[in-house]
Amino acid sequence: MFKKSLLYTYTLTEYIKNFVYRERPDKSDSRSFFNGHTSTAFAASTFLYRELNDFYDKWEVTRTDKSLRTTFKTATFGALYGWAGFVGYSRIRDGKHYLSDVLTGALVGTAVSYIVYELYNNKEKSIPNFNLSVVNKSFFVSYQMQM
Repeated sequence: MFKKSLLYTYTLTEYIKNFVYRERPDKSDSRSFFNGHTSTAFAASTFLYRELNDFYDKWEVTRTDKSLRTTFKTATFGALYGWAGFVGYSRIRDGKHYLSDVLTGALVGTAVSYIVYELYNNKEKSIPNFNLSVVNKSFFVSYQMQM
């Protein structure tokens, strides 16, 4: 699931970059919108936070101790999203992206991982044979169904 979350985020990011052609602040190329480093960092952070959040609810050490569970969840949130936020900040500081590139990347990465996590952990809504890919700058969506 984690790999699919990152793959879907990457595919969507590349597709939009190849469609929008926004020039970077440092004028190095026209692939600024939206930020891939940030979308990937937020996709990873969101997925890992959701996974660890579920783990803390079931782990015998934190399951019965609400304050310890809350402490673990808060620390995990701070570490993961702090790292992702720093990735976004560094892309602006380095002159590679505008604030809107970073905010959009954060939103897309978070949303993709949230949706993937929900779909794959809720078996009634699961779509395990759904795939996105980019081949030669063309965007493909595929779905396989067993009959």
